[in-house]
Amino acid sequence: MEDKTFHVNVYSPKSLILSEAVEAITCSGLDGELGILKNHMPCLIALRLGVLKLKKNGVWTEYLCSDGFLEVYKNRADIYVEFCRPEADLKAALSALEKQRKRDEKSVREHWKNEIRLARIVSDINKQNRELPE
Repeated sequence: MEDKTFHVNVYSPKSLILSEAVEAITCSGLDGELGILKNHMPCLIALRLGVLKLKKNGVWTEYLCSDGFLEVYKNRADIYVEFCRPEADLKAALSALEKQRKRDEKSVREHWKNEIRLARIVSDINKQNRELPE
């Protein structure tokens, strides 16, 4: 059986994020979605923020990647991005962010309730001061 894998590396400016043999890649290019298989012609593609999918042993794994570049040559794909995170990590991060957003909204509502209470107290004090005889 012919080996259908090729090597992919994902780099950030600081480090090598991922290096493994895969069967296929799909990613978000500036001109749309594209797929890469073994023996793909050499190319350099500008990437936009989106999902990078890697197929390994018949299973797709998804990553969220920043914009960057994909270079394909000699059965190798090098991807250069600012960040690339597994989808599972992102779901956990999004869940935590949503919880924080709800806490922040509650805090903001409480802040404005207190501001309104304070404004009413100041208004009442000013009203009382105007009614005092001189």
